[in-house]
Amino acid sequence: MSELQVRALLPEDAAAARVLLLQQFGGTRYEARMLQLLALAGNDGEHEGAVVVDGDGTICAVIVFGPVAGASGVERIDCLAGNELALDGALGWALSSARRKAARLVIAELPASSEFDAFAHILSMASFREESCIAEFVRAGIGLRLFRMRLS
Repeated sequence: MSELQVRALLPEDAAAARVLLLQQFGGTRYEARMLQLLALAGNDGEHEGAVVVDGDGTICAVIVFGPVAGASGVERIDCLAGNELALDGALGWALSSARRKAARLVIAELPASSEFDAFAHILSMASFREESCIAEFVRAGIGLRLFRMRLS
């Protein structure tokens, strides 16, 4: 893989980022929500997005993040897609953004489903701590895993 570059999600990235999300989540019960989050990035004044691109301009990862409504100093990772190496860079971008905003805490909520195991691993490797899993939260048989990282 050639050198990777992380940058803000631009409007012209939308189609390629959508393809990446569909490769990861297409045909799953999470597809619609991931596409909705991508559409919000940079368009609602709240959610931000970043992409990781390789040397030929191919998008290798996408992340959507933003503040937790009503919680001062708390940011949230909403959407991740891509390969592990590229996702590490995307997560770094989101954490840098949270630090610039003086966030004290960053959280991520993931369904306790195999589609999200790789993301849970990446969060753990980045020093996020899994706080809990709320049984049957997403739907019958699928819990919700809560990860957090304290920044200060």
